[in-house]
Amino acid sequence: MKQCPDCLNSWQFCVCPPRGPADAPKVIGTLPAPEFSGGSVDYYKVRITHPTTKHTLPYTAECNDIIEALQMNYAQGNAFKAIWRQCAAAALDLRKKGQDEEGLYDSQKVEFFGARMVVQAKARKEANNAQT
Repeated sequence: MKQCPDCLNSWQFCVCPPRGPADAPKVIGTLPAPEFSGGSVDYYKVRITHPTTKHTLPYTAECNDIIEALQMNYAQGNAFKAIWRQCAAAALDLRKKGQDEEGLYDSQKVEFFGARMVVQAKARKEANNAQT
């Protein structure tokens, strides 16, 4: 994997501020090959170089850390991962091995797990109504 000559991170995790339009495409052609494993992989990580909160240092956000921090259930976590994968492929050209270019598979996962979330929310509402 190629590195930024300034910060020595891989291009994907470069923390250097862009110097202008010429820097924008520096990631092209240096991305890792699509991965397919049971472990932590690059398409589930994103470098946050300019955090929203002032005085926060750049960091790497990982999909699973967010899922666990927000205590998502199975359906929520799977929908979130599918959206993450689709966005990582579109914005960063980071993709799961075999991931379709159009994002149809991940869109179908969001649809399926979104329907599960609706069923779960309705069940919670019914349970809350039964208690009152």
